Amino acid sequence: MQRRVSIKDVAREAGVSIATVSNTMNRPDIVAPSTRLRVLQTMRALGFVRREGARQLHGLPSPVVAVGPRGDGSLWRRSCAGSGEGGH
Repeated sequence: MQRRVSIKDVAREAGVSIATVSNTMNRPDIVAPSTRLRVLQTMRALGFVRREGARQLHGLPSPVVAVGPRGDGSLWRRSCAGSGEGGH
């Protein structure tokens, strides 16, 4: 079984730091265009596949939507207390 390509592999091959690879994926506006292009080309060449689960574990925004029960909303308010929604 073939090992997955990691962000470390991409960084090593592209000659940049792990933080630069991460910024290329999450905050591309702060990465120099030439560096961003080199990282993206390296990701493509190595077959890097972003794992959304890993992104979620680090507390970054993800395209996941929570659905809560209707009724008095008490459970929903407790669930959303730390999400920035404020339970409203």
